[in-house]
Amino acid sequence: MEACETCCQFITQDGYIAKETAADDGRVDSSNPTTESPELTDKDQLIRELELELAQTKLALVESECKNQDLLHQLNASVIEAQSSKNTWFQKTLSSIKEVTNKAKESSSLGALAGNSVSATKDAVSGRKDN
Repeated sequence: MEACETCCQFITQDGYIAKETAADDGRVDSSNPTTESPELTDKDQLIRELELELAQTKLALVESECKNQDLLHQLNASVIEAQSSKNTWFQKTLSSIKEVTNKAKESSSLGALAGNSVSATKDAVSGRKDN
């Protein structure tokens, strides 16, 4: 394109397409807003409105993601708290049941020992009488 005399007018030294064109070519100079066509102005305005709408949508998305993340953190904290209190209650209940069971076993084993010693004593006493 740089070799072409017609095309090289539209390319800058950096290799980019030039925004400004010569006025004598019958083209519109984009640096001068008064020479822009109404259709081009309308399209530029539409582009600006769409860009603004896109920026607002992105902002709303980020805000909703932040709110969602905050709610998830609160939910996780509540679940952990509920589990810890539930486990504490459950552990206390199990401990109480175990204690009652152990006391019952101890008292029944002591009662059995006492019953055995009483019957052994009775046997011993009755054995003495038999002799």
